[in-house]
Amino acid sequence: MKFTPAYTVIKLTNVLLPGHVVAKHSQTLKWLMDNGGHTIVQIRTLRSRSLTPPHPSDYDPSLGVPAPMNPPSSETSPHHPPGPPPLPPHHTVQPDPATYSRGENELSDAEPDEQDGPEDSDPLNDDDPDNSTEEMVMEALRHAQEILRQPNVYNTLASRVLDHAYHFMDRLLRLLSKKHSVFKEFAHQFSETIFVRDQDDEAKVQEVLEKKGIPWDYAIRGKKAALNRRIRQYIPPPEKLAADLETLFNSFKDVRNSVEQGKGSEHRFFSQEARKTAETLLETVRLGFVSDPPGVALYYVRGNDRDGLTLYCTVRGTNSVEGGVHMLICRIFGTLHASPELTEATIGNWLHRRNRKIGHYNRTGRKWLSHFDIWLLDDLVERALTLGIEPSVPVPRLLATRIATSESFGIIPIGSAIAQEAAIPQLSPLNLQAAPHHNAVPLHALTRLCPKPCNICRYIQLRQCAPVPVIPVHTVAEYQFFKQNVDAFRAASARDTAPELAYRTTDYIAFAVFWNHQVMRQSPQIIEADRRLYFKLPKQLLRHHKKTLQWKSLCATLYLGSNTECLVPIQELLGDANRLAVVLPAIPLEPEQVDFDADAAVGVDLESFNPMAIRRHVAEELRSDTHFDPVPASEDNVPASEDNISASENNCALNK
Repeated sequence: MKFTPAYTVIKLTNVLLPGHVVAKHSQTLKWLMDNGGHTIVQIRTLRSRSLTPPHPSDYDPSLGVPAPMNPPSSETSPHHPPGPPPLPPHHTVQPDPATYSRGENELSDAEPDEQDGPEDSDPLNDDDPDNSTEEMVMEALRHAQEILRQPNVYNTLASRVLDHAYHFMDRLLRLLSKKHSVFKEFAHQFSETIFVRDQDDEAKVQEVLEKKGIPWDYAIRGKKAALNRRIRQYIPPPEKLAADLETLFNSFKDVRNSVEQGKGSEHRFFSQEARKTAETLLETVRLGFVSDPPGVALYYVRGNDRDGLTLYCTVRGTNSVEGGVHMLICRIFGTLHASPELTEATIGNWLHRRNRKIGHYNRTGRKWLSHFDIWLLDDLVERALTLGIEPSVPVPRLLATRIATSESFGIIPIGSAIAQEAAIPQLSPLNLQAAPHHNAVPLHALTRLCPKPCNICRYIQLRQCAPVPVIPVHTVAEYQFFKQNVDAFRAASARDTAPELAYRTTDYIAFAVFWNHQVMRQSPQIIEADRRLYFKLPKQLLRHHKKTLQWKSLCATLYLGSNTECLVPIQELLGDANRLAVVLPAIPLEPEQVDFDADAAVGVDLESFNPMAIRRHVAEELRSDTHFDPVPASEDNVPASEDNISASENNCALNK
């Protein structure tokens, strides 16, 4: 039976599914076990399995399946954060009327949402008239603090296959109108409702943000990806999560759009289909398919950043098990902290490989089985034609690496027409005849990396052939400059246009020309990147203007009439200062101690990149007597002797 390197032979020792049919043999596992116990399987289908199965426990089958083995106790772990402080026995919770007004319309110290515990389902005892509302609130707060702690041990799990939290959100978000001014705020609060941040990590991050002068309300929106890498998050249990999501949906479903006023349900945020989907999502939550499994740590420690904050990676979601191109590229960029230079080179090489494979398949209907070094292929064709022989590789219709072209890949220079329209000075164009070459290929057509780190703006500027890089609005100085001057370029006859449509009456070409003139006039003594201005294109200014108008429309919608009353419950829930969690400590990734002397093969692999080590290993194999068996005596064969063996060793070494 023939099989490729993608297959391997395994020995069956225990069969759990006797009736499973192995495709390579067209036989069941039971038949293979009874006939030698060997089988051929694909390597990618092999999985590791613990020698000890999950521990048995007494549980009710109707409540779920038993949980896996308990992890090590986190009480002695140095990474385990302390639990929430106990509530005082007599403390009245009063909502703070003061609000923090930064455009987000969030309450700073709002009264937390009451949660009903299991004991609250019974009717109130009429015989106890002293049972006050204050005691009920305190009991709800104690219950809320207790369930926001991720448990270390639990007897049952709702399911061993959990729903992807981001796919869970997308099932509702795809049904909502993105033109509604409150869409982005709802998506943000949707995520904030599902994920509760660890109190210890959040306190450390807030301390760093305060030192840098970055507001927390801005960071949870503009720096959310960075926060997620430094703060562990916890998805609450089903009863808590279902109550919070129901509060969120009830608060936003009837919000009207401030941009398009009108009568009827078409202007309400939730359509009929979205309302049905919301009920389905709540049922999924109640079944426990979204909450984090108890007793399972979902974070690993990756290291520390320059501020001393711990960096985490999570196994929550499907990207960690599905694979794919997007995950590979994200891993490369994330682990290497890829600069624009490395990003351009990596994406260029990947696109080249994909184009070769897809293009060959579209033309021939077969898979690409060759390598991707087109420079080597062109060199082989040239040498074969020079020698007058037929090359061993297919002759291309065009030698791609032998073209004298000024074309470049990745970040391209700013076109002359675009630069002239926006008043952007250009550097001298590339002289193709004087351009340096490598193996007859212009250097600008190759992916390359500088031996020393290069400033990001400097690299983009050189690739764009401009004295200053052309990049979007991103610094504090540019935010302020845009806000101060954008209204001066609106048409005088369109002052009565709706505020959300102000971008339609703004002359962005004139604005870009004015902006770029100011860039050339700024003082060269300003060397801080956050205080400088950079070149802008009209479309970049248009995009930034739309984002600012969307933010203003969002604020107007949140403060529109009855919308304010509808959003009070969810704002009180998310604005509660005690809405924190205690997440299980992350698992440190400690390097394994490998004894390379225990296995000779491992030792050779360790030095596989050293050619001298390979030569020494080959010489040792040639000197070994186990590689030369005695030749059987016959009339045609000469008896083996030490001289013959030495001659054979020399011939083998020469062939090597």
